[in-house]
This record gives sequence, structure tokens and C-alpha cells, in this order.
Amino acid sequence: MIHLGEFGIDASFIFMNTHKEKSIKLTLNKANIEKIVSLARSYGATRVILFGSAAVKPDEAKDLDLAFDGVSGWKLFELGARLEEELKVQLDIVSLNPPTRFTRLIETKGQQLL
Repeated sequence: MIHLGEFGIDASFIFMNTHKEKSIKLTLNKANIEKIVSLARSYGATRVILFGSAAVKPDEAKDLDLAFDGVSGWKLFELGARLEEELKVQLDIVSLNPPTRFTRLIETKGQQLL
């Protein structure tokens, strides 16, 4: 298991949930992280940051909170849907642009995957 750092904040952000069925609990292992990074790169991502419950207590996380840089417009939602499909997990996504107080906090406290 990879140590994913600490992040202790609850916040509202864009929510992606295309699955009608209950999500399968995600195991954040090296293979899944590599899958996230690989798919993100294929959509042009220059940075991917994991934050939220999966960064604090990955074994208890019920979803993934990911922030992306370099993926704009509808491509961000396409990437989110693709990740949900591949990983079978609910996903919350945030664009790091434009910068806000929230995105700066994510950059400071989150775990950079790419």
C-alpha cells in the first residue's frame, strides 16, 4: 500500500457519479494509481492531485477526490466518467484552473500523483 499523505477537509465540489449501482470499494494500490495517471495523461493532464478521504484514510474511502490541471472543458468530465468506469468507484473532480483558495489548499495538502 502506498502512503498517500494527510488531508482533513470536507468541501463541496463537482461530483461525478455515472454508476447507478453501488460503488465497489477502491483499493488504492500502485496499479490503480498508475491507471489514474495513465488515463489522465491520455487526456492531456499535466498534474493530478489526490485529496479528501482517500488521501487521509484510503482503506475507509468510499470515493476518490481528484484535482486535474491541463484538462479543460468537457474533456474533464469525459476523463472523470472514464475513470469511474475503469475503477468502478465514485469520483469527485476539480479543475485546478482557475486557481482559487480551494485549489491552492488542494495543492498544499493533497498528494500529487502526476
